[in-house]
This record gives sequence, structure tokens and C-alpha cells, in this order.
Amino acid sequence: MNIPFDIKQYVRKSIIKQLIKWLVATVIMVVLLILTDNSFSVAGMGAKIFIYATLILVPFFVFKIHLLIVDRSWQGIITSVYTDDGISNRNKAFPTYEAAMRTIAIMGVVTLPDGDTRTVALYAGRLDNSVANLLNKYEVGNRVVHIRGTKNYQVITDVSISCVVCGHINQRSYRTCSECGHTLKIIK
Repeated sequence: MNIPFDIKQYVRKSIIKQLIKWLVATVIMVVLLILTDNSFSVAGMGAKIFIYATLILVPFFVFKIHLLIVDRSWQGIITSVYTDDGISNRNKAFPTYEAAMRTIAIMGVVTLPDGDTRTVALYAGRLDNSVANLLNKYEVGNRVVHIRGTKNYQVITDVSISCVVCGHINQRSYRTCSECGHTLKIIK
């Protein structure tokens, strides 16, 4: 996959920001542990080690560093498209905040070249008239690209291409995103 320089630069900066946040939070936790060391004098050595390890690992998962480690770039083909309204598989008597705000997710099952499948949210947001148009744009056979370190998926249809950085849907003929200015053409 040929990833343009500006996308690589964006990914590098976002990963570095996330690592810096994690590192600062970990340092704060360690300093707090050192300052409150006397508070754990009642606990045995095993309990002390468990508490220290747990508190030091909390920022690792809060800042999703574990996801950065396993995240990879990939591309595939949509094999199935469906919607999730946020209520259908939850208790309808107590709808989630998302359901109460009338959100919808357009989900796609993507088959990678090696045969592996992934279910991804092609769109997630407020339910309005433009969503019906989106649902018609995402079809079986469309190409989907994910770049390591980005939150969005690039969906390439006959008429549109979404930005892998901001998720904005652009016309297929555009070279750069009309919303954020990043390069759209990732696959050559």
C-alpha cells in the first residue's frame, strides 16, 4: 500500500501525542505511588506489588496503547452492509444515550485479501436525511482502506471517497479532502 507523506506524518504525530499522554499519566501515577508509599504499609509485599502494577498499567489501557501495538494498515472489499440503530441489541426499556439522540451506525463486513474478515463502522453519527444517501453509497464490492493510527476507514465507491483522517466524504475525482486537506488517493 502506497501511503502519502502527509498521511504518514499525521499518523506519526497522532501516535506520538498518544504516547506522550500515556507517559505523562504513568509518571504521575508513579509519583503518586511514591508519595503514598506509607499508605500501603498495612498490606503485605504481594498486595503492594499488585497495587503498584495495577496503578501503573491503568494509563496503558486508558490511553489505548495496547491497540496501537496491534493496529495495522489493511485494505479489503465490503462483503456485507447493515445498520445498527443502537437499540436493536440492547434493552429497549432503557435506551442508550446514543439511541436517545437518534444515532445510527452503518456497519460493513470487510474481507481482506488473506480471507480474514473484519466488521467496521463505515459511518457513525446523527440520523438525518443524508444517512439514507450514505447507506445507498456503501455497497458490496466497494474497497475499504484502514491506515494504522487513524480512527476512520476510507471507503471508495464509484462516486465518492472518504478521508481516512477526518472521515469526510468527498467526490471521487478530488485529490485532497475538501474538509481537512489531506491526500485522498492511498491505493495506486
